[in-house]
Amino acid sequence: RLQSVQRILALPESKDELKLRLEMFLNEWLDVWIATPDLCRIVQTEAEMLNARSEAVFRNTFLKVFETLVSFITHAKKKNFIAADIDARIAARSLFSQLVHQTRTDKLVKKFYGISLRDANYRKAWVEQTSRAFLCGTRTK
Repeated sequence: RLQSVQRILALPESKDELKLRLEMFLNEWLDVWIATPDLCRIVQTEAEMLNARSEAVFRNTFLKVFETLVSFITHAKKKNFIAADIDARIAARSLFSQLVHQTRTDKLVKKFYGISLRDANYRKAWVEQTSRAFLCGTRTK
């Protein structure tokens, strides 16, 4: 799936393409998480514990996706689609943190609120709103 993410996060040439590719990325992340939630959780937990055994897996999955996202944001800054004073790593970390937290807590949200990222309507709204919140907070006017 890394190759898929790298294709999705191809360098955007317009603000509309930036938004479209970001939403495609969010959907791809959710597809992976829905298909392999336990594996994603294990890789993330092991990485958080700085477990040497899982470091290679983390480097070749989560970290590569993160670095691709940083490059995507950096390019968008150069094209003046994202404000010049935005640090690409901080922006990527913020978005990545939201993705990880939202997916890790989806069962709780389902239990207490009856909604889940697995539900097509909620997922669509979540992707659109997450994209808008991210871009409107960083995009130039």
